[in-house]
Amino acid sequence: MITVAGTNGKGSTVIAMDALLRGHGWRVGRYMSPHLLDFRERACLDGQMYSAAQWLQALDRVAAHQDGVRLSYFEVSTLAALHLLMHSDLDAWVLEVGLGGRLDAVNIIDPDVAVITSIGLDHVEYLGATRELIAREKAGILRAGRPCFIGDSDPPLSLREAVSRLAAPAMWLCDEARIVSRPQDWDLYAGPQAWQHLPRPRLAVENVALALAALPALIAEPSRAAVDQAMQEMQLAGRMQTWSQDARVLLDVAHNPHGAAFLCQQLKQQSVSGRVWVVIGMLADKDRIATVQALATVADGFYPCSLAVERGGRVEDLVKAIALCDVPCHGHFASPEQALAACRAQAASDDRIIVVGSFYTVAAILALDCQS
Repeated sequence: MITVAGTNGKGSTVIAMDALLRGHGWRVGRYMSPHLLDFRERACLDGQMYSAAQWLQALDRVAAHQDGVRLSYFEVSTLAALHLLMHSDLDAWVLEVGLGGRLDAVNIIDPDVAVITSIGLDHVEYLGATRELIAREKAGILRAGRPCFIGDSDPPLSLREAVSRLAAPAMWLCDEARIVSRPQDWDLYAGPQAWQHLPRPRLAVENVALALAALPALIAEPSRAAVDQAMQEMQLAGRMQTWSQDARVLLDVAHNPHGAAFLCQQLKQQSVSGRVWVVIGMLADKDRIATVQALATVADGFYPCSLAVERGGRVEDLVKAIALCDVPCHGHFASPEQALAACRAQAASDDRIIVVGSFYTVAAILALDCQS
């Protein structure tokens, strides 16, 4: 049992761990949220979604045992996914925590290995307004005496105190690991591990490194051939994803200041001869100003849009946030599709277009692939 919590990078870490374990011949079930286009994305067996019939059976099973107890959408979907995994004869479960950790539905599972990716300011109305408070919630997935792996570059004191209090054997990547990144390959030195000239994955190296550092806690002697193969196979929709209809367009679900800053860090490592345009739509309860300010460090212009979903943000609010930056705002758009169409119409062939701000923003563009 592996649970993965954190503000950003959870999905990539789950995908990386899934691929690494399957590469060693393990039968792996994973649970992730939210989905982009298909509800069934949330649970997979050896990389393949369960069927609609299997999901319906699992959801019916949850409903039959609710006995009048009111459950949230997330709690119902989590219980159904766990039911699917329970009946799949697995060697490993890799579970993404939804929000926080201590009170998250996934935390009903006692993990053999706990992974915490990063601590940033998001969902502050539930988790607290400081990194110290948020880290305390994330630490809720830790278990006494069981190994944990921490990927945050500057772990809050509350997280270190929780690890110490639980006597959990920990690897702090900021203290005990070193990544050497090159255009074609990379190295990871983590404790006694020394992985050199690894193939570059299609996910952020920092998140893959965290999964790889945790691998020996599950497999005593990982195979280099299996690791190399996994590096080439791991991918996750909506994370630095090139859009199939236009190679200039990069899709990323970064939706908070920490995620936007990390995205910009990745973008700065990829040279582009033209300009960088940002198509952005965000939920109303996200930190628009700080997220836009982070993106402004790479943007030559913004194309803001509304999101016509529950909690969807208004384009007018994004325009106000953009006005605080020294970067032009090119119009007001009612949807991500309209914003991207306008941006593509004026972008040069050597420009880059970033679609960002929410799972809903990215999903709207990916849905165009289905329509075409």
